[in-house]
Amino acid sequence: MIPTDDKKLFLTWVLQNIRFKDREAYWLLNYIVTHDNVLKKVRIVEHVEKTPRGIKFSDLKQKEPAFQMFKHQLVFEHGEQIFHEIRSNLLFDLFLEFNFEEGWKNEALLSVLEDNPYAPWNEQVAKGERHTVLNELEATFNEQVLREAIDLALEQGDIARFESLSECLNTKTKAKTK
Repeated sequence: MIPTDDKKLFLTWVLQNIRFKDREAYWLLNYIVTHDNVLKKVRIVEHVEKTPRGIKFSDLKQKEPAFQMFKHQLVFEHGEQIFHEIRSNLLFDLFLEFNFEEGWKNEALLSVLEDNPYAPWNEQVAKGERHTVLNELEATFNEQVLREAIDLALEQGDIARFESLSECLNTKTKAKTK
C-alpha cells in the first residue's frame, strides 16, 4: 500500500506539470488531493476500466477525453457527476490511472503505481512467459546486488573481495551472453 503522503506528492506533481484538455480534471484532482479521507482510498493503477470504480486522466496529447470515470462497466465523462460519485462513496477504493506522454519513464508515476487487483500484470503476460520474466527480474536484481557489493569492496579497499566478486560478475555476464 502506498503511503497517503506519497500519493499526495504525486497528485500535486500532476497538477503542476501535466496539462489537461478540460479544467474540470484539475478541479477533480484538487478535490482528491485536499481531502485525506478520499486520498486514503485512492490507488494508482493501470486499466481502471476493469475496476469497480476508477477514473482515467489523460493529458492534452492523448486522444481520450481529459477524464473518464468507469463504474461497473459504465462510463461517465461529466465532471459534476464524477465529483458527486467520489463524495457519495468515500468508503470504497477509488482507482486512478494517468495517461500522459512517456508515463512509463516517469519516476513520480512509477513510485506510486500499484498492481491492479482487477487486472494483475501477470495475467497480461502469457503463462509460458511468466517464468522467463520472473527469472530475468531475479537475475537483474542479483546482478545489481553484486555490483553494489563490488562498489562496497572498492570503497573499503578489500581487494580480495573485489576480485572475487568481479570474477563472479564476469562469469555471470559471460553465461548470460551465450
